[in-house]
Amino acid sequence: MPAYLMALALGPVQGFIAAARRTRDLWFGSRLLSDISKAAALEIRNAGGDLIFPHSGALLDDAAGIANVILAKLPHTLQPAVGRQLAYDAAIRCWKQYADKARAIAAGIIDTRIWDEQAADVIEFYAAAVPLDSDDQYEAARRRVMRLLAGRKACRNFQRSQSHRLPKSSLDG
Repeated sequence: MPAYLMALALGPVQGFIAAARRTRDLWFGSRLLSDISKAAALEIRNAGGDLIFPHSGALLDDAAGIANVILAKLPHTLQPAVGRQLAYDAAIRCWKQYADKARAIAAGIIDTRIWDEQAADVIEFYAAAVPLDSDDQYEAARRRVMRLLAGRKACRNFQRSQSHRLPKSSLDG
């Protein structure tokens, strides 16, 4: 049974940049995405994966930020579907911790039903994996997994809109 080379990409990078109105918003969006990526990478490492990027040492430094792309070699005992699910669950747990804190602060001024639906659809998570029979095949496997990941990111998940009818004024749109 072969090992696997797995690549993960988390987002929305552009969404966080576009939403930033101040430098601190941009910083926090970057930090938030870094923390979510770090949670996913830690989960892969804890499940027996060998992290290539980011290096495991970066995960131990609380001040260090990491990129939103994770590359890992999975042992033959960890199937890509299981590794992907573990990383996804860890990323969502991290996001929910941040979202729940914000929801508690704003609970008196928001429609919590709409908040919960929108918060559940923020994180973008893409994964690709290819077999890696030997380390001699690493270069070709890396090119292939990154090409597959780029293709997967181009095929976005389009969820059906959960429309909420809110009263609108005909005077101010």
